[in-house]
Amino acid sequence: MIVTTVFNNTDQEIKDFFTYHLFTRQKSKYIYLGFISIFLVLGLLFFFVWEIEMFAVFVWIAGFFWGFYWPLSIKKVVKKIIKEGSLKTPPQRLVISNDSIKREIDKYTQTYTWDKILFVVSKKKYYYFYISKNSALICNKTRISNNEVEDIKKLILENKIKIKKI
Repeated sequence: MIVTTVFNNTDQEIKDFFTYHLFTRQKSKYIYLGFISIFLVLGLLFFFVWEIEMFAVFVWIAGFFWGFYWPLSIKKVVKKIIKEGSLKTPPQRLVISNDSIKREIDKYTQTYTWDKILFVVSKKKYYYFYISKNSALICNKTRISNNEVEDIKKLILENKIKIKKI
């Protein structure tokens, strides 16, 4: 079975991938959540235990701003990536077969055997075939039929690749 799809690196496709990757895949989210928890706990300690209400309010306000800073900074980074256009490439064809996934860009072809795929993330609109910790081949499910989406899922499972549903 062979499924062929095209990935155009549109602004929306780039935004979707980086937003997913930076918000969900990166471990930095745990640092972010840890800092918010520290601000919350410190505020509670200052307010209820040490009864320094003004400082508690200051700590909560700092935590509140930190809570907004991280998501906004990620959105800013994604907008910058899109604006620079550094990821704009000619349309890429992915040819997904029993043996491998081929990425074709113009006259350039790169083949990834299934054992080179670390894992696959399945989202509503995309399959992300991770070929390294931070790099993935992207299959836009909206550009192929439902039968082809199921065929790809079967190929992933047949090749014993871990699927993470998001």
